[in-house]
Amino acid sequence: MDNNLCIKVNNLRKSFGPTKALTDVDFELYKGEVHSVVGANGAGKSTFIKILSGEVQKDIGDIYVFGKKVELRNPAIARELNIYTVHQELRVVPQLSVTENIFLNNFHKNEKRILIDWGDLDKRAEKYLKNWELHIDPRKPLGSYTLAVQQIIEILKNYIMDPKILILDEPTSSLDSDEVKFLFKVINRLKEAGVSVIFISHILEEVFEISDRITIFRDSKNVGTFDSKKIDEAELVRLMVGEGVKDVLTFEDKKISDKIVFRIRGLQKKGFFKDFDFKLYENEILGIVGVRGAGKSELARIITGLDKNYKGDIFLNGTKANVHSVREAIKLGIAYIPEDRKVQGLFLELPIIDNFTMTILDRLKKVGIISDNKRLDIFNKYKKLLNIVVQNPSKKVESLSGGNQQKILVGRGLVIQPKVLLADEPTRGIDVGTKKELYKILHKIAKEGTSIIYFTDEADEALGVCDRIIIIGQEKILGEYKKNELDKKELLLKMTEGGGE
Repeated sequence: MDNNLCIKVNNLRKSFGPTKALTDVDFELYKGEVHSVVGANGAGKSTFIKILSGEVQKDIGDIYVFGKKVELRNPAIARELNIYTVHQELRVVPQLSVTENIFLNNFHKNEKRILIDWGDLDKRAEKYLKNWELHIDPRKPLGSYTLAVQQIIEILKNYIMDPKILILDEPTSSLDSDEVKFLFKVINRLKEAGVSVIFISHILEEVFEISDRITIFRDSKNVGTFDSKKIDEAELVRLMVGEGVKDVLTFEDKKISDKIVFRIRGLQKKGFFKDFDFKLYENEILGIVGVRGAGKSELARIITGLDKNYKGDIFLNGTKANVHSVREAIKLGIAYIPEDRKVQGLFLELPIIDNFTMTILDRLKKVGIISDNKRLDIFNKYKKLLNIVVQNPSKKVESLSGGNQQKILVGRGLVIQPKVLLADEPTRGIDVGTKKELYKILHKIAKEGTSIIYFTDEADEALGVCDRIIIIGQEKILGEYKKNELDKKELLLKMTEGGGE
């Protein structure tokens, strides 16, 4: 076996009941390479890395680590083999200091001490941080720093354990462009040190930038492994979802009514908006577009009553409707899909059906009792509409893939039959195939009468999904266009002129 071959997988299979998660998967990882694994939600990526991490056990197949056949029965065995995983849901402790998080699993490694020498650990942490060009105080709580810093500390925590193989699961899903650049700088350092990296991501532009090789999963199978310089995005998408990238954002034209269903007038919020005005028409998908920090999420929170610290007026169908709570917004027919489904949207520990129907419980009551049959009927109706892959709606929502979690969040908005739907970065953290499904659903409900405000910082998405685009930044509207009135280059230029974080 090649001495540079770190992991070799042959004929890997895994099923969960009747569902095949992996079918005869082969895979190879070499020393010092960044090997990306991509695929639609449900393609098998998560199961694959959980098997390599020791969190899920295979049914059939052989796994070799550095030439030795192994059984990865639990995460401890994986770590003994120098395989470490940084999960999408970070396993840091925000209340503890940066130093404590860095050495969380390593306080007494190679030391015969009863008491911890915090002064020594702080100095060691400072040295690591300096080497990684991370200019932060290791004595401060990790939670006082950005998510990007927490992500780097999680990687550093694993790095000091001397990993030979590092699995990064969607590490850029909540980072902005500058934070991604810094993370990639760290990954390249790891690569230079001989660490092999398995990189899981749905953001294809980043996959091409950081990867040496790319493996594509579809329908539980490895459908191909390619040198990243020998495959283009269109072919990659075709292999992932069976179609070309241009097809993902193609829709039938729809007629937009002249009726104004929603309006904001004279909106002011310190640091975000000065005399902000716009209108939303019936059947329209209106894009509110800007870089991160331009005020998109703040605008959504004001409309839904989550932020009351503003001046100005909101009108719904010509009637003043300044909202004071989410409950009031729902009664008025305003639904909200928040930016972060795990933090702001879903209750991960609650059952799927509870998450889905919590906005309409009052409608389901009969003599003060909630009808479980009605709940199930409504869920099954939207399950079909949204193509939600779920076997048992009584399971916790955290058991679903990212794409299916997002569909639950979208469905929770649709189930109130909204007049206005606010969608704040609704496709963040999901794959190309699931994005296409959501785009189709949003166009369908807009055609049927729901008006949509679509908040995004992705130029391609804004141009492909929205009927009209309003660019915001510098506390004002920087421009308003129909989608055919500007191209991607012009849109990006106007967005970046507006500034942000």
